[in-house]
Amino acid sequence: EVVIGTGDRQVKIGGELVLRRHEHRYFNPTAIAIVIDDEMPEDKLVKWVKETEEFNYNYIGIELKLDLVAIRSTSKDPTKFEEAVKKVAEATNMPLVLWSSDVSILERGLLAVKSRRPLLYAATKDNWKDMGELALKYNCPLAVYSPDDIKTLRSIVSALKAWGVEDLALDVGDEFGGGIADTIWSHLRYPLSGEPPFRE
Repeated sequence: EVVIGTGDRQVKIGGELVLRRHEHRYFNPTAIAIVIDDEMPEDKLVKWVKETEEFNYNYIGIELKLDLVAIRSTSKDPTKFEEAVKKVAEATNMPLVLWSSDVSILERGLLAVKSRRPLLYAATKDNWKDMGELALKYNCPLAVYSPDDIKTLRSIVSALKAWGVEDLALDVGDEFGGGIADTIWSHLRYPLSGEPPFRE
């Protein structure tokens, strides 16, 4: 089980699988995020966040809502990313996902909301060491992204675990097909993050 955020609005993903009377389910329902990029005009950004807060839909007796806000660095500018993160944080207390493959950009945004324990997206084969250090330094959960390559995913997860990074969510891409079952392995029993929100 991985916890994103703090307080009453925290989101839990993953957790133990339950098998009871032939009912196969997870304790924690799938968390759904909306993606906002750091090049959005401020009025549009705030509008999207407010609409995310207010959204709910009743589906056969189940209330569906949006659970997280993901802020993506499309500008590749640390200052713009930091400003966007601050604006979102001021507009909502929903849990956050900070999204950039550049560790220096990610840390700039993280410094603005480090007490809120956002999910960091994402460690890859190219940056996993720096991302792992960032996750440990600020005690934040970390997503691991290895599109359509389960062998590399296993390797990254094993290395991060050896470093002491335990709160991991896995992204195997959106074209993995039946191979997604291979994530159920002794080193890979972590929650899966989905597509298309987590795609650069």
